[in-house]
Amino acid sequence: MIQSLDTPAENPPAVFGAMRTVASVLDKIPQSLISLAARIFPAAVFWMSGQTKVEGFHVTDNAIALFRDEYRLPLIDPLNAATDRTRARSNDTKATRRAGRRRLTQR
Repeated sequence: MIQSLDTPAENPPAVFGAMRTVASVLDKIPQSLISLAARIFPAAVFWMSGQTKVEGFHVTDNAIALFRDEYRLPLIDPLNAATDRTRARSNDTKATRRAGRRRLTQR
């Protein structure tokens, strides 16, 4: 027999009870903690991606090869493109952190 979602089942499956329990536990997590995690976890992915392109203060050969072979920019030297893009990504990260701090202090 098919039941609508609006009418309660006489004997609901145990899965629904478990889902309600999990939902009630998750409701107790502060929204600020969820927001913080939503910012940190993607940032870690981008940070690790950037680390594969830089060794110390130098752009890696793999990053240059990426710009030379994959991106194939017609008018820009791959070394200059890799260096400029890496430097710009670093500045983007710094600007994002400053904007986040401004938002936190405005509250």
